[in-house]
Amino acid sequence: MLIGDAKNNEIAMYELGTSHTRLWRSSRNDWFGGTPGFYWGDNNSKDLTVNLEYAPDPQGTPEYLPSCPGSAI
Repeated sequence: MLIGDAKNNEIAMYELGTSHTRLWRSSRNDWFGGTPGFYWGDNNSKDLTVNLEYAPDPQGTPEYLPSCPGSAI
């Protein structure tokens, strides 16, 4: 999710997993992938911990697992 706060001139990117969450905040100068001043949203989690919550069972049938560049999945 992308979140904007016009009153405080801040943007944030929030990823909600089943057990883990991750929040990137512009006020903390917390940027993903070395992209200062830029957040983007899609349906692929960028945080590896959140992304691995849906890792398929290696003994089960193959499933599609979207990933982001630079992740070690």
